Amino acid sequence: MAITNYDGIISARAGGGADDRMFYKAAAATPVAANWVCHIKSAGNPASAAYAAASAAGAVMNSSSVGAIPLTAATSGGSKYLLTFAAGAIAGAEVGVVGLVDVLWAGAGIQTGSSATVTVNGAPSRSTDGVYNKIGVMISTVLTTAATMTIWYTDAGGTATSVDVVIATAGAQGRMLPAAQLYPNTPNGVKSIQSCQIQTAVTTGAVDIMIFRPLDFIPTVTSYTWVERDMTAQIDGIMKLDTDSSATPGCLTLVSLHSGTTGRAVTGMIRTVRG
Repeated sequence: MAITNYDGIISARAGGGADDRMFYKAAAATPVAANWVCHIKSAGNPASAAYAAASAAGAVMNSSSVGAIPLTAATSGGSKYLLTFAAGAIAGAEVGVVGLVDVLWAGAGIQTGSSATVTVNGAPSRSTDGVYNKIGVMISTVLTTAATMTIWYTDAGGTATSVDVVIATAGAQGRMLPAAQLYPNTPNGVKSIQSCQIQTAVTTGAVDIMIFRPLDFIPTVTSYTWVERDMTAQIDGIMKLDTDSSATPGCLTLVSLHSGTTGRAVTGMIRTVRG
């Protein structure tokens, strides 16, 4: 039965539906000021991601993927709900925002040394309408020079289109380059990615691409201090997490926005319930 009020949350958690997880993700080696970092490949708990298919063809990601916050499946015919999200940075004030995102699909190890068009054909198995989905490019091997990647995709309305993403040389593994601002959504959303191309090849470098859905963002205050957003009491409302046909929830991971160039670890927790 769907949960629509606080009484439903209390009943579901009392009946064994509680699923709360803490996380700790190590700092990016060299973040870039005013840029995002994705922590899916950062060491910590959960561990660094290992994609099921380390190629442009990629793989659908879910809560059982290595690197995901390990949520249990919803009950058959039931749903999974995000109740609270708390996070903060370990030392320093360089992290201004921490976000929770659901990585729907990821392709890895796309080499920047070739300007040939690479076939992707990546699509999620949940959030399939594409409405709030976004495209991200994450540096996995630092580039020797800057490059621009063109990504061809199908938007939520079924229209074939493309977007260019500038990949700067600065930044270590994990620097996140959204195809548009992380929030709100990429114009018209993303249903699938068909192909990508580095416009001018560079000697060294590799990137991962992903389709992801932003879930929530919170500002940080001071180091070693968590800020918590309570979906049940604040404007978000009870947030239903997308699940696949097997009731498996998504590959939840962290992103952070930096104001400086010193890497900082991120820690926190989420509370969820199934019902």
